[in-house]
Amino acid sequence: MTVIWAELIPIDRLTNSPQTLRVTSHNDRRVTAAGGQIWRPAVTRRPGLTLDLFDGAFSGQISSGAGEMEVSLSALGDLPPLAWGRRACRIWAGNPGDDPTVLDPWFVGLVDTATLRDGRLTLRLMVDDAWMDRPVLPEDYAGTGGAEGGEDLKGAAKPYPLALRAAWNQWQWILLVPSFSMMLMA
Repeated sequence: MTVIWAELIPIDRLTNSPQTLRVTSHNDRRVTAAGGQIWRPAVTRRPGLTLDLFDGAFSGQISSGAGEMEVSLSALGDLPPLAWGRRACRIWAGNPGDDPTVLDPWFVGLVDTATLRDGRLTLRLMVDDAWMDRPVLPEDYAGTGGAEGGEDLKGAAKPYPLALRAAWNQWQWILLVPSFSMMLMA
């Protein structure tokens, strides 16, 4: 039997501080006390994750992974008002007796939204893609001449070097300019 453990970190609206909730899919002592933590048996619908590679319109857009899971509020006890938007979530899958904190996470992402219905909280999960909002190549050419390029390169991203020069009798790739690569033999 596969067990699900989930660590959810919403914000307590009264104190404006993070509150860690640990939930699991089974009510078994080997599961609810795993890793020296208390995991409440509150998962009523296991998480399902999807990745859309084709939208049907040939637009070339690929969406990041998303999913849902459902948690019983009555199993969580008394909780303060919680804010769920874009809050951290980690999910592990394993067997009874496993320590989820040493397992590789099955999902690391965010709870996008939470919807309450009939005493159950449906959590919409999403991949945390905020790192993609930063430039991959953080440095730009200054355009002051020499190694900083001419005025025409000002503001263009600097490429990363592709090879180490200390490779004896090996092929090595050296990136000369962003649009031209050259292979040398040592």
